[in-house]
Amino acid sequence: MSRWRSVLPSAVLACATVLCIFLSIALRTGYDSHTKFRSLLLRIVLVTPALLWTLRQRREENSKTIVVGIRPFLLLFLLIIIPISWYTRDGIYNGDESAYRFEANSLHLLHHIYAEAPPEVVRPDFSYVHHVIYRGRWSGKYPPGWPAILALTDWLLPDWLINPLLGAILLWLLYEIAKRLTDAHVASTAAFFATLSAFFLFTCVGFMPHVACAVLIALATLFFINGTATHRGRDVALLFACVAAAFLVRPFTAAVVGFSLVFLLAWHLRKDKHQIYRAALIGSPFVLAAIAVLLYDNALVTRSFWISPYALYAQQNDFMTESFTGSNIIRYGIATATVSLGRTELHSFPFLLPIAAYAVFKKCIVGKAIILLVLPLSLVLGYMVTPFVSDSFVGGRYYFEGYFALIIMAAAGWVKLASEWSPSLLARRVAMTAAICLATYSCVDVARALIRKDMPTYTGLPNSCPVTT
Repeated sequence: MSRWRSVLPSAVLACATVLCIFLSIALRTGYDSHTKFRSLLLRIVLVTPALLWTLRQRREENSKTIVVGIRPFLLLFLLIIIPISWYTRDGIYNGDESAYRFEANSLHLLHHIYAEAPPEVVRPDFSYVHHVIYRGRWSGKYPPGWPAILALTDWLLPDWLINPLLGAILLWLLYEIAKRLTDAHVASTAAFFATLSAFFLFTCVGFMPHVACAVLIALATLFFINGTATHRGRDVALLFACVAAAFLVRPFTAAVVGFSLVFLLAWHLRKDKHQIYRAALIGSPFVLAAIAVLLYDNALVTRSFWISPYALYAQQNDFMTESFTGSNIIRYGIATATVSLGRTELHSFPFLLPIAAYAVFKKCIVGKAIILLVLPLSLVLGYMVTPFVSDSFVGGRYYFEGYFALIIMAAAGWVKLASEWSPSLLARRVAMTAAICLATYSCVDVARALIRKDMPTYTGLPNSCPVTT
């Protein structure tokens, strides 16, 4: 009877996991918000109680901790992502990508961020989104950083391979940051969580700039860790250089995260004003250079330093349809954060957000590791002032640049939970198997939707300026 009682929670968890996946498939109405909400709700209602019950089965034997290096996870990541990236190499599933590739081709072929505007008579023959045609110049509405990366790397490798390789670099950086802030066990767990998170995997497919920006921010975080430990000017300079480069890729994201990094750096150096002045002196040229490049890009496209292509596009397309009042900011902010966090949890390794919250509650994130909490939290709060929910295909893409920090927090939370709750070997194996099954279903669901989605083809005009048709 006692053995049956010890096995019962694991059996219930296994049945709950199978039922959750079965109902998610049966109630599916397409790759839409209602289907995603139902899947997340089923996971919460069916799996969560059974998982908690299972993990409460305490162990009587000592178990050996298995620590795996980063190489197996890098290999698994590339084996999953490269075939899918190759399959979607001729298609664009997000309207923003047409604008980024347009700018990249303009830089590569014409050596300008813009192209000559097509004649009025031919414009009805093709369609484009997120592009700006103004005073004879045709460009995308986005900053030049990511198009420049696409244009430069086009000489070396196929464009569809750039984001997967950047994703592999980000996975390695995640592992290194976790190892320096915590230990090898947490780092290995974080790499495992990332490799089985659909949000991490499939954001690395396509031509969006989030992975490049995340790599730069992860590098800045690594230099922050080194700089606060050694106080070397080189690390501070590299930190600011990475933030400045990220500013040219995604300005608002880099500004929010950069402010957080600089504030934490100043807080760490607060007892030595000389070090603060030195850091400001080192970092200022990088910040000013990034701003100058962005203003120059504005002048090239809009003929004005103070009007960005993004702002011009908003004016031309009535981007803001409601007044930007305090009540609207609060309403939009709550809606944006709720939907984006829900999407992120659904397409992450199961229960990633609650486990990360557990790490914070148990004070696993202290000292320099507080940067892991500040990065994602700053993005959530920063994007609450934007009036739109992202149209991301998977997860909440506006949060991706801080997602690596969230994964590390969740890994620290899981290691802490396993240490404090001491679940039995059977309970840990069944719990991890259930989580892997749910994560695999999520990945397969996203991959299926990505592969079967009708995507516009990517073509070009006679002047070699790419558009979507």
